[in-house]
Amino acid sequence: MIVICAAWIVYKTFPRSIDATLTGIKYQLSAKGAKASTEPVTVVIQGKLYTSLKGEHTFKGEVTIVGEQIPVPLDQRKLEIHFAREGWGVMAYPYFHYYQRGAVEGVDIYSS
Repeated sequence: MIVICAAWIVYKTFPRSIDATLTGIKYQLSAKGAKASTEPVTVVIQGKLYTSLKGEHTFKGEVTIVGEQIPVPLDQRKLEIHFAREGWGVMAYPYFHYYQRGAVEGVDIYSS
């Protein structure tokens, strides 16, 4: 029984690799809430999905929207997305600005 429980825990909590390329629609809302513009986009997702024993999901990796320019430096684009029970999560990139000598000048967060 202990071996079965241990195997189940390992199975449930072992991270799942995600490597997907998806097609979607990017849209922007106008000031009144109506869609102002739409365009097709390709989304590339690479990383791992972790599940806790409570069933909470966390994604660690990179999500790239092809063609979208974001202000986050390439070496700081790793994400950690914690998903709510309803299945949504926030893509927030905390990143640092550096002086020429390497000291931290400031911190910023870009959300998508």
